[in-house]
Amino acid sequence: AKFAIFPGSALFKKQPRFLMSAELVETSRLWARVNAKVEPEWIEPLAGHLLKRTYSEPHWEKDQAAVMAYERVTLYGVPIVAQRKVNFGRIDQEASRDLFIRNALVEGDWRTHHQFFHDNRKLLGEVEELEHRARRRDILVDDETLFDFYDRRIPEHIVSGAHFDSWWKNKKREEPDALDFERSMLINEKAGAVTKDDYPDSWRQGKLKFKVTYQFEPGADADGVTVHVP
Repeated sequence: AKFAIFPGSALFKKQPRFLMSAELVETSRLWARVNAKVEPEWIEPLAGHLLKRTYSEPHWEKDQAAVMAYERVTLYGVPIVAQRKVNFGRIDQEASRDLFIRNALVEGDWRTHHQFFHDNRKLLGEVEELEHRARRRDILVDDETLFDFYDRRIPEHIVSGAHFDSWWKNKKREEPDALDFERSMLINEKAGAVTKDDYPDSWRQGKLKFKVTYQFEPGADADGVTVHVP
């Protein structure tokens, strides 16, 4: 119910945003009496069992190497914390692990020193280059195939870069190639026998040799095969 601060209260003219009242008295309207101003930051540590927490927009943050989300804290529907960024790995381990694998490992949005990661990105780049040469978009396997590869090998508790670093430190001693891609697994089975040898890196004209590059981007100036003449 809506109420007003009793005119005799010392807080009547101050109208604090948060207020605790000892009693509500209804006369011509509903009045709050015996009032005290409350700071919202006092409520969370003292009334944690009464609070409701909801989370939104879980997302991967490259700088944090972790999955973050926004927390909203309410007390009987009254917002105590409107939007606070928190580590989502502590809230939902399954969803955070999924986002970590998809963003950091599959999409490569991660700054890390791990050699397998850089080797895998290089191998992916080579297959993508083959797509440019062949002017096709069905040679490289889809993201779900890459996700399944990591999902089968990474433990369930790995939800961030820090968690991964700790686990991989020991795992790579036992099985250093556990997360290494193989070229064959990146080639779609339906793609057929397409190799880099079918699309040379250079073109010879007499005694001259010119560099050749490929780009599959219809509409772009460099779309197609380009011979670089010095």
